[in-house]
Amino acid sequence: AESAHGGATEAPIPEGMRELVQRLPRLLAGAADHGGAVIVLDGLNQLDAADDAHTLNWLPRLLPEGVRVIMSSLEHPALENLRARSEQVRELACGPLEMLDAYRIMRAVLDRYRKRLDWRQRHALLGKRDAGNPLYLLAALEELRTLGTYEEIGARIEALPETVTELFDWVLERLAEGVEGQKAFGPEIVGAHTSCIALGRGGMTESELQSLCAPVDVAGDFWALHRMLRPYLMHRGELVDYSHGQLRE
Repeated sequence: AESAHGGATEAPIPEGMRELVQRLPRLLAGAADHGGAVIVLDGLNQLDAADDAHTLNWLPRLLPEGVRVIMSSLEHPALENLRARSEQVRELACGPLEMLDAYRIMRAVLDRYRKRLDWRQRHALLGKRDAGNPLYLLAALEELRTLGTYEEIGARIEALPETVTELFDWVLERLAEGVEGQKAFGPEIVGAHTSCIALGRGGMTESELQSLCAPVDVAGDFWALHRMLRPYLMHRGELVDYSHGQLRE
């Protein structure tokens, strides 16, 4: 919230969309008066369509001096509406990761789990066709971080498919059929869990998802499977949805 001079206040942030849209220009003007601001919105294409949000009616057409908004997006109607605002919009296409950036991502992700790849393993992973895509790299690292021995990691890297789409297919097949040392949940519950999320408009609550999976969850594996899929999911309030449109496809 903001005061008359742009500083903090105890005034509550409005909960209604209309009131929020009306307040945002004042908040940005207050930020501009106090040194400016940079707002980063990652995944504009994942924005919920409620309240005509894809029209970007909530974003002022002209930003105050010193205020910048940086957005990332796949091709999407919201991106087209942003492109139509030629006044202050500058578009940059993101190419593949530079090798040094890919290495830094790899190291940062694995550091969370106190894991390391040696130079041969790094070279093998970065040699995959889509390794310059951050989504591919993160999904591959999620698959590798659970392994213990050098031989297991090397074999798993060799088995990983070359592209993002193939990698997600491989992940789902691995959950259904299992690999050495890891549980096979079976195609029925994996299919039910993943399909129900994909078919839900904006996602589903965990309780709804569990109820829909119950007829095929004969072994009581719902929560174990849900935990395995967690790196690829996100929450919108109580709703669970896919973090990436490629996995939904």
